[in-house]
Amino acid sequence: MKRICKLCLKEANLLSKSHIIPDFMYKELYDEKHRFLFTTNLDLKEKKENLKHLQTGIYEGNILCRNCDNVILGSLERYTANFLYAENISKEKSPLLIPQIDLKGNRFFKVSNADYSKFKLFFLSILWRSSISTNEFFKEIQLGIHEQIIRKMIIENQPGNIGDYPVIISIIDQSSTSPKDYIGQPRLTKYSGHRIALFWTSSLLFGVLISSHKKPSELIDMALNPSGDFLLPYLPKSQSWDLFLKFSGLLK
Repeated sequence: MKRICKLCLKEANLLSKSHIIPDFMYKELYDEKHRFLFTTNLDLKEKKENLKHLQTGIYEGNILCRNCDNVILGSLERYTANFLYAENISKEKSPLLIPQIDLKGNRFFKVSNADYSKFKLFFLSILWRSSISTNEFFKEIQLGIHEQIIRKMIIENQPGNIGDYPVIISIIDQSSTSPKDYIGQPRLTKYSGHRIALFWTSSLLFGVLISSHKKPSELIDMALNPSGDFLLPYLPKSQSWDLFLKFSGLLK
């Protein structure tokens, strides 16, 4: 039976399985049987031991048509997978990531030649998919009027300017003792009076500012930039563990 696709708003045969967070972002969690432990922030707080094993990430049925899932969102996912997760980056407008250290000893990556449209719309698509999902895991992400605005940006391939739903990304320390084998429940919190959606996906932490008002300059300075040049802060192990405890609700 044909239904209305939530992205293109056209009647079509919808897929029975569409990932909310793309499966390649779970790769650091899988064991030798391609399973990972599924837990919620509440499970962590209550120290539950009987956790579920999942073979794949969280998905939803009957929300997207094949073209929207495989072609429109698929092109955004392929670009980002090549950019951040592949050992050998493809030649498709290959971005450069140059590690640097500032005068205070803070590590970061200087990124250049990134495809602003594909990269930003990829993260906005995860935010949008989380908002339309009925899964309890994404219960905090409710975009309200912003849901349709972001849907239109995705379907029309219009990422907007730097101040239109700014996306800020940080890299988690890559050492074996860092809290990177973790995908946290997305959080909706506030920063300087603005709502910000936070996602922790393995070794990547990203946030999207959800506001129609003037954005804080310090966040704009760190946001994805239409020029394709921006900074990726690198969170050391000491900071990432503290952030993990706060993100999961184990530390106020």
